[in-house]
Amino acid sequence: MSLEKESTSSRRLSLPDLSKLKEEWDRREAIQATAQLLPGKLQIDLLNVRSDVVVKRPLMRLRMGSQHYFSSRSKHSNGNWNEGFLFTISYHNQLFDTIELDLYDKRKKWRSKTKHIGKAKLKIAKLKDRDDVFITFLPMYEYHVKRYLPAHIQLPHTFLKSHMPNMSKFTQYGYNHFRNKDAKSSLHDGSEDELYLDIPPAYLPHPSHGKHSMTPFIGSIQVRVRYGFQHPPEDPESDTLSPLYFNHKKSTDNFSLLTTSRKSSVYSSSSNASSSTAYQQQQEYHDAVEPRMILVDDIAQILNSPVTPKPNVLLKSESTVDLMFHQKLDNGRRHINLEQYKVDFPKMDGENKKRDVEVSDNSSIKSHNFGDKNFAFRWINESFEEVAISHPSLDRMIGMVVSPQTRILLRAVVKMFNAFGQGFKITILQLISSLSLLQTFYTEIPRAPPAEKITDLKFLDESYYFLGHAIIAYGWRGISYLGDYAKYLKDVVKTKSNKEAIVRYLKIPQEDLLGYEYGLRKGAVFQPSYFVSYDQAHEAVVMGIRGTWSLYDCITDLVCEYRPWKGGLVHSGILASAQWFFTRIIPQIFLYVSEQTKSGNRNIKSFIITGHSLGAGTAAVLTMMVVDHIEQLRELSNNPDFKVHCYSYAPVASVSHDLSEKYKDHIDSFVCHDDLVARLSYGTASCAKELIMDSLIAVDGFGGSAKVLSNPGIRKECFDIIQTRRKEIYQGKEPRYPLLYVPGCVYQFRRGGSKQATKLAQDIKLPGTNPQPDPVIQRRASSSSQRRATNPPKFLPSQSEPVLPTGEEVTFTLHKSSSMLSEEAYISKTCLEDHMVVTYLTAFQTARQDSMRQASFRRATARNAVQYNFDTLNDTSIDLSNYLNNKGTSGPGSDFDGTGSYFMCDNNKEDITIGTINYQLITATSQRKFDNVVSLGQIIPLPTQQVGGMYLLGSVNHGPLTANIVIVYQDGSQTFTTLNIPDWQVKHKDQIARLDIHSCPLNTGYHGHLFSVPLLVNPTLPLSHLLLPYTNPIGTFLPSLHIFSLTTLRVAKIKVVAVKGTREWVSESKPYQIVTITVQNTSPGWVSDVYVFVTASLLKTKYRGNIKRLAPGHQVTVQVAILSLQKKREFRQVLVEVEDAEGDSVCEPTVMEQVEIGLEDYKDTPESLGKHTVPSWFQSARFGIFIHWGVYSIPSWAPVGSEYAEWYWWNYNRKYSSTYNYHRSFYGPDIEYDDFIRIWTPTQFDPKVWLNLVESSGAKYFVFTAKHHDGVSLFNTKVNDRSSVKMNPYRDFVKELLDTAKESFPDLKRGIYFSLPEWFHPSYHDSSINWNGPPINPYTGHQIQYTGAPAVSSFVNDVQVPQILELIQDYNPDIMWCDIGGINNSTAWQSKFLNNAKETGKQVVMNDRCGNSVSDFATVEYQGINHVPERFYESTRGIDPHSFGFNHQTKSDQYATTSSLLRELVSTISKGGNFLLNIGPEGSGAIPQVMADRLLDIGQWIEQNQEAVFDTVPYWVTSSDFHELRQPLHFMQSKDGKSFYVFSLEKPAGQRLVIKCSVPLHPDAKISLLSKSDALKWRVFSNGRLIVDVPDHVVEMEKVLSHTDSNQIHHSATDEGDEPSSMAVG
Repeated sequence: MSLEKESTSSRRLSLPDLSKLKEEWDRREAIQATAQLLPGKLQIDLLNVRSDVVVKRPLMRLRMGSQHYFSSRSKHSNGNWNEGFLFTISYHNQLFDTIELDLYDKRKKWRSKTKHIGKAKLKIAKLKDRDDVFITFLPMYEYHVKRYLPAHIQLPHTFLKSHMPNMSKFTQYGYNHFRNKDAKSSLHDGSEDELYLDIPPAYLPHPSHGKHSMTPFIGSIQVRVRYGFQHPPEDPESDTLSPLYFNHKKSTDNFSLLTTSRKSSVYSSSSNASSSTAYQQQQEYHDAVEPRMILVDDIAQILNSPVTPKPNVLLKSESTVDLMFHQKLDNGRRHINLEQYKVDFPKMDGENKKRDVEVSDNSSIKSHNFGDKNFAFRWINESFEEVAISHPSLDRMIGMVVSPQTRILLRAVVKMFNAFGQGFKITILQLISSLSLLQTFYTEIPRAPPAEKITDLKFLDESYYFLGHAIIAYGWRGISYLGDYAKYLKDVVKTKSNKEAIVRYLKIPQEDLLGYEYGLRKGAVFQPSYFVSYDQAHEAVVMGIRGTWSLYDCITDLVCEYRPWKGGLVHSGILASAQWFFTRIIPQIFLYVSEQTKSGNRNIKSFIITGHSLGAGTAAVLTMMVVDHIEQLRELSNNPDFKVHCYSYAPVASVSHDLSEKYKDHIDSFVCHDDLVARLSYGTASCAKELIMDSLIAVDGFGGSAKVLSNPGIRKECFDIIQTRRKEIYQGKEPRYPLLYVPGCVYQFRRGGSKQATKLAQDIKLPGTNPQPDPVIQRRASSSSQRRATNPPKFLPSQSEPVLPTGEEVTFTLHKSSSMLSEEAYISKTCLEDHMVVTYLTAFQTARQDSMRQASFRRATARNAVQYNFDTLNDTSIDLSNYLNNKGTSGPGSDFDGTGSYFMCDNNKEDITIGTINYQLITATSQRKFDNVVSLGQIIPLPTQQVGGMYLLGSVNHGPLTANIVIVYQDGSQTFTTLNIPDWQVKHKDQIARLDIHSCPLNTGYHGHLFSVPLLVNPTLPLSHLLLPYTNPIGTFLPSLHIFSLTTLRVAKIKVVAVKGTREWVSESKPYQIVTITVQNTSPGWVSDVYVFVTASLLKTKYRGNIKRLAPGHQVTVQVAILSLQKKREFRQVLVEVEDAEGDSVCEPTVMEQVEIGLEDYKDTPESLGKHTVPSWFQSARFGIFIHWGVYSIPSWAPVGSEYAEWYWWNYNRKYSSTYNYHRSFYGPDIEYDDFIRIWTPTQFDPKVWLNLVESSGAKYFVFTAKHHDGVSLFNTKVNDRSSVKMNPYRDFVKELLDTAKESFPDLKRGIYFSLPEWFHPSYHDSSINWNGPPINPYTGHQIQYTGAPAVSSFVNDVQVPQILELIQDYNPDIMWCDIGGINNSTAWQSKFLNNAKETGKQVVMNDRCGNSVSDFATVEYQGINHVPERFYESTRGIDPHSFGFNHQTKSDQYATTSSLLRELVSTISKGGNFLLNIGPEGSGAIPQVMADRLLDIGQWIEQNQEAVFDTVPYWVTSSDFHELRQPLHFMQSKDGKSFYVFSLEKPAGQRLVIKCSVPLHPDAKISLLSKSDALKWRVFSNGRLIVDVPDHVVEMEKVLSHTDSNQIHHSATDEGDEPSSMAVG
């Protein structure tokens, strides 16, 4: 073939015949591989398509947003195009966009319709680690006109079949390439992110269709991709991308290779650059042109042309923004160069047609380059050039009828709608219907409770004051937002003068309005409006920036692309707006500050920027820019405390989270409830798009919105589907798309109920709130000398507050929030209303009124408080009558939990005594409708006196609940208690040791519980008020705290609070029953070395309880051993006495009724067995080792991190699972699970080696698997022959291990794991868990032998129960660790287990997996918990990331680190649990070295910190302190109160440790490392915070803090990645 240029210069090339033209092909490939692309350009070379669907004339469409192309219609069924297509890729495109390739069959015949065959997708973000040039196969999926919900969504039977895919199509196509499912297919198993394959793929779901696709895979498209991935600049000060040109080396790529090997270089630099500008340097933009393909048409010409290599240097952006930015920054861009400026604030009011002398603009002052046409035009062109290229005809048509500036605005609209609308194919009516339904959905879903309420009036006043500046930034139009107040400025509205509106509204002299610019400027596209004024009251320069108002303001809103900036991301339009101010107005303000400081005319202490909506976003980003130069402002103002602050109202979500946090000290953002703008970024909009489309599918699947909304049952089913998709889209571990957030420190107004508007004659300090002319202002304006001589008030005076329209009006409260609220766009009914300025006015007014009422109430309470005499003061009840809001115990009409359930306690009782705490009850009457308080953040006034303690009688619906309740004292200090309250219908109430309980029947027939909860009180300080936590309103089906009574204790010495008779004993010659006694120190002083006794008839104390130290207001529970002559267990009256070391009584003897005394045998009933509780040794053990070993240890395979290896048999019975495929490929379909028994050779099993490692780990007990779900017993069972004794390897492993432990390791408690059901036992059938025998070969479908275990008449009675009794009687375990539960008869052996132990003098324990309601402790597996469980629990996991049995697939670096395991240990024990860590020996019996190393490391740490780990109890006030985000703390204390331990999971920052919660710290305490006696310096601030100095060298050497003396506090601190260490205080 000739290489001469053909007549058609832009001819597309087809794939040549490789057998004849290989040489020419090699030359073409060499040129293509070395072709250079400009930065920001992506070229796709379309090669061919491989399809299982017959395609005769393939045609391909390529599309990304507004850019789309069509290939030629090929004559070959495989396409063989070799055609190139060029896309312009911005950084925003790279984050979000996907290039879609659609295959069509377009035949020539006129009767043949074009058929859409399939679709492939190339997500640009996935190119990050790809080569600059590579060939790949994009998986192609069958095209569906309809969109379906993801396959894993469970659809009810009422869902229309027409809206479900035809699943038979999955087998319609069979891709013919790479059928071998060995190593090649395994490359893609489970790789949800693998979009681009270097070999033709096997079937794989596409991520764009959800986790499980409903779209069949039908082929692949082969393409060559050329793209240099864009990376953010390394310099955090840079605000643009910085692409580089670099020299590409020649590639040896040819068609025989599947990929190239050139990796992407990192595009990053400290300077600014623009890919668009680079493109314009070669071809200046004039008008829209037809897109040109990037083709190789004339090889000879290209080969003969001289090649000028591009230098590997940065392209400098020529945009006006960047040039001015650099020109005006000097000294490393840290100082603004002011020499070229003079104070010349622009004053332009283009909207003011009528000008008069008083308000006319100063014509001698020119606009400072405002609306720079060159800047705006170039900036917009750089953002939207591809719209003109992709839509040339439309662009030309628009250009004929509108101005160039408007044409650019429309380009912006076209671009954003094309990009966002890709794949968003629904009609307007469908969109409206979906949005309407989502509004109802968001109305019904429960909301997260707000954080603490803001009641600081000064803060509210200050914030409200600058809201006025944000409002008037809208100019005279903004006055209309003021409601009734607008009528007082009607004359201003008539003049349409922005200047006069600002002056009149702010009540400032005209001289204090420094500059302003409003109106349309000729030739200007980008037109922010603003004003700058001087505020005398605050001695500050204030800039107010207008929000979106005009059509041209929409440009900034529409340019919502992301842009890298300062190491994060920013809204491109907001950044451009902020840059305009920064390069034009900010230098004027700097110079003004400098001149005023030098002249001494004005003292300027701060620069404040404010705005609403778009103006708020601009203000926040501009503040970030200015804050970076704050040192220069402080130098110019000669004020080291000069402040820069932003008040941002209804701000745009404009920056990434890291930037928001970085500048939060300088920005306060206020967001009203569901304000859509604050939650809307391109990322959340993309998520909302997905939710809208899925909602539409769900609604249509149920028959339409009318049917859904009219039928409650269908609506619930529909909303359940929407909620599932919402959680998947918005609440994943990582954001689905990059998000932008509200900047700074965020405060949120929460809507409350409606109320009748009232006028409050208070000064709210909002400028312009005086409806009458202010003569003071006029006089000040007329005389500057008099103004300078008069010190202005700190707040401007006004007579009354403007009130918005009266009538039924919503109320708001202001709460601390975070920028994370921007992570989801709530499509609620008020999402647009909440953005309005009038809503923010209402919100501030009602929030302030609420704070004023509370402050007034507190002051009145303080004045009227009665002073009490402590000597005669009795326990008192707090009056809650003014706060009652729920009826839960008063008969019909009550509704405790939102479902109509309620307590049926004795309504005639006026009080309840729990232990010794008396609670006064409130009963509903005709005058009082309610009887309890649902905690919703109320403030409860307390008597202004000292009290010895405080108790709360409460309950929780839909619990459990964890929340903090705060007591505030007269001096402003606080103590808080973390409430951990179970659900009101919790089971195992007898095992809840930390709370005292009063039970009542419910109207439902069940029983509910009221809990007596202690609150930490400082007896040395007089009270002020109580801050209740905000839980949840009734009806949300979320935890709600109900408070029925509050009781304060009088100041005394010691008070006995509760006495409980346990079923535990200490044994010598005879068992002595343990009685637990809770004692509280109600005195202002410390209690030391006291003893507790119990006496009664036929009863005496054998071993007394001892309290070493007890801080004021704190409590402790001690054990007393008693000798009772009675054997029958019954309720008795006992007398409790407390004496000091000399035998003197320290409190009045306490008579306790209804204490259970006596030890008796257990019966075979759940009621009797349920009385058993966790023995003390198990509670003190804290750390144990789990050992999983059996036949499953031979194959020892599972997908790492997703399946248990010990479930190998079960998993390979699941067809087409990973284990199924592995077993077939590695062992073959004929190898059965029981075949592994015959080859089991445990040659390295050595019980002494195992147990020595267990002991070295510091564990106090171990649990060994006697039988797992495979039914193979590792002990000598007589029930059947399926055991390691009667089959290979013919050994009793349980006996060998437990006998060795008993003889050589007597301090280790011995536990046995036993699986109650078996997977495939011929006689086990349990439909509830789908376990059924006999076993079947999953590959052949034939039944196979269950070796050694024939069918029996009853699996439970013939196998399960007899085997457990064998273990109990023959092996005598301390722990029975059941698993699964299932069908059982556990009460038949549980009573024997407990009674046999008592006879042998043992205290035994069993877990909660025995299948019935009887258990001693709860278990959690491979998961942490964030609350303190209601009863004792055990957390278990393996060192393997997700397996108990050994998994040979797991690499050494995939195992859990020592640090992570120790963190979990500390977190678990601080919540009152044990940590059971699993190891999985290999089939040979050898323990993997990585597991042994972990146990030895843990043992070393425990040896150093054992004092803080064992024989300790959780801190009753709170288990942890997370006030310092980088310094999480956990607490433990010794049982006698002598020592207190603090574990720090991170290295103390700044060489000091901060403990914000109240800890029992003695004035003479000594704080030191646990391993050292050297004291550390400490101090307590007035706010109660404990500060401990921890030098770096101490932490590096020791890792543990210890406070040892009469009262100890122990603290454990670690570097990140290292083990936790500990400290003690005493």
